[in-house]
Amino acid sequence: MSRDTMHLQSDANLASAQTAHQEAYAFIRRRILSGEFRPGYRINPVEVARTLSISRMPVRDALRQLDSQGLVVMRPNRGATVADLTSDEAEEYLEIRAVLEGLASGLATPWLTETDLDDLSAAKDRMNEVRDDQAQWIIQHRRFHRLVQNACGRPNLVREIARVADLLSPCIGSYLAVKGFDEFADYDHELLFGALCSSDAETAEKATREHVMMTARNIVRFMRERDQQSSDTVSTRPAAIR
Repeated sequence: MSRDTMHLQSDANLASAQTAHQEAYAFIRRRILSGEFRPGYRINPVEVARTLSISRMPVRDALRQLDSQGLVVMRPNRGATVADLTSDEAEEYLEIRAVLEGLASGLATPWLTETDLDDLSAAKDRMNEVRDDQAQWIIQHRRFHRLVQNACGRPNLVREIARVADLLSPCIGSYLAVKGFDEFADYDHELLFGALCSSDAETAEKATREHVMMTARNIVRFMRERDQQSSDTVSTRPAAIR
């Protein structure tokens, strides 16, 4: 085998490994963000590798990457589990999200064009049309908020908002699974849209913060009730006979 051929084969193997890692990363991340892999769920690398028809090494690499991003927790001899935020952690991240999204809205509002506002209005109307379809509503909801964020002209801010939103996705998924979708979908985007149309940065920033915190209060209340129920269950469990 010639040296050139060896180099080509090495490059091909490297590309294949990178592709397998990316595939495993996207597969696991998508299931965490969608709520299919719930907080505390133990991720089996063997099952993921079998599902994707790849080796276990790129799956482990993907789990390490997700661990570095806060979506997965890896512990020696215990494997990888989906990160489970405490109610206090969730509250803090929701407060951060409210501030960051408020800042993005304030920066974006003076620069929103008629086309931007038309797109926002279409996304808002589409949310109302698909209220009975949770998956489609969430897609339109994300589209609405990303349209605003992408207009703020601060790419690092947009990336940080996305990072915090990813960290919150599992606990929001747990909330929806128990409380249902109707309560979550009732949050008023008409008021937020009106603030964004005002061309007033302060009004838009305040409205966005209040919009996010309205969601936050219900999610944190749910998580604290869940934690309390879990604590009560442990405290009432009979002691082991020795």
